[in-house]
Amino acid sequence: MSTFGFEPFARQDLNIAETLGRLVDAGMSGGGVTLTPEELHVTLGEPTLFDATIPRSSIAKAERIPDLKSATRGIHGAFGKWLVNTSSRNLVRLTMKPPARAHVHPLPLLPEIKANRVIKWLMRDRTIRLRQLTISVSSPDEFLASLKS
Repeated sequence: MSTFGFEPFARQDLNIAETLGRLVDAGMSGGGVTLTPEELHVTLGEPTLFDATIPRSSIAKAERIPDLKSATRGIHGAFGKWLVNTSSRNLVRLTMKPPARAHVHPLPLLPEIKANRVIKWLMRDRTIRLRQLTISVSSPDEFLASLKS
C-alpha cells in the first residue's frame, strides 16, 4: 500500500475575502491518496467532502498534466470530469473505463446565505460518476510509477 499526500495547500495563492478563506482552509485539511494493489482511494476534507474508491483495473490512463494558471482549489466538476486539488501544481489526470463512483459532501451553507433552489440542489450530498479525475499529489512521478507497478 502506498500513501501520497495532496500537494500542500498554499492559501496565499488565493485572492478572496478572509472569511471565505477560513472556510476554504477548513475544507482543505485532511484527506489524501492511498494506493493498494486493488484500488485507489482519494479523499479530501475534514469532515470528508470528497470520497472515491476506484478499482485499479478501471484506470485506463494516468498522465501528468501542466500546472493550472488559476488558483482554483477544492472539488469541481460535472459530467464525469472532476478536479480534486489543494494546489495548482503537481497534477495527475486519471481516465477511468468503466467510470467509477465517488461521493461529494459539500460544506453546509451558512445560515445567513439565502440560497435559491438551484444553489441548494448543487450543494447537496450526492454520488457522482467519474470518467476523469484530476488530483494534485505531492510526488506525481512517484505516484505514477506506483500506479504502473
